[in-house]
Amino acid sequence: MQALSDIVVVERDTKPEMSKGGIILLSDWDAQEEVGVYYGHVKVAGPDCHTIKVGDHIMYHRSNYVPMEHEGKDFAVFREDVVLAVIE
Repeated sequence: MQALSDIVVVERDTKPEMSKGGIILLSDWDAQEEVGVYYGHVKVAGPDCHTIKVGDHIMYHRSNYVPMEHEGKDFAVFREDVVLAVIE
């Protein structure tokens, strides 16, 4: 799979981690959906992506992606500017 331009393909995490870098993230997946934030890791990044790379764990808004299923896994496809944060 190859992404064009600044398109990103992210494998959605089924359950996000609880804490990163002193920021407490909600542990209840349903609560996350109400807040409108999803988590995942970048599988494919287009050649014009400048701030994220393959393997990054990211946070993105739930309304700005196209859902995709491939080989039984859930993916999200969107432009790089939809990414809210890279989680280190």
